[in-house]
Amino acid sequence: MKPASKFPLHQGWQVMLADFGISPSELLRIAKLPADLFTREGAMLTSSEYFRFWNSLDQLVGDRDIALCFADSFCIEAFDPPIFASLCSPNFKVALMRLQQFKPLIAPLKLEIETDQELTRLSLQPLDKQQRLCRSLVLMEAVFF
Repeated sequence: MKPASKFPLHQGWQVMLADFGISPSELLRIAKLPADLFTREGAMLTSSEYFRFWNSLDQLVGDRDIALCFADSFCIEAFDPPIFASLCSPNFKVALMRLQQFKPLIAPLKLEIETDQELTRLSLQPLDKQQRLCRSLVLMEAVFF
């Protein structure tokens, strides 16, 4: 499956950020994204914008364990269809396979899965090898799993 060239930014981010004391407008300013991005219906980010968003969030979050706070705020209705499909899987193995297949449609990321009889290893890589995964993004993905 060909990865997407743009990735969704949910309007719910604005509320979650404000709930945790992070200024949505400050985040967008630091990320050099349009000031009205959170109010746009169907807002999409390019790969570089996606990583600027996360790196800016990482900068604003500092040492706080905000990933756990975000996990408390997540609701199924806010998830992308590929995430919802994985949540509706009959077991964790199928869920991971669905996420692996559809992850490049919702984020510029590749999920790699290694399994043996005792262990399943997950790794997340940016599709663009020039990008680096920041702490907040990695923690959010870990909390999600």
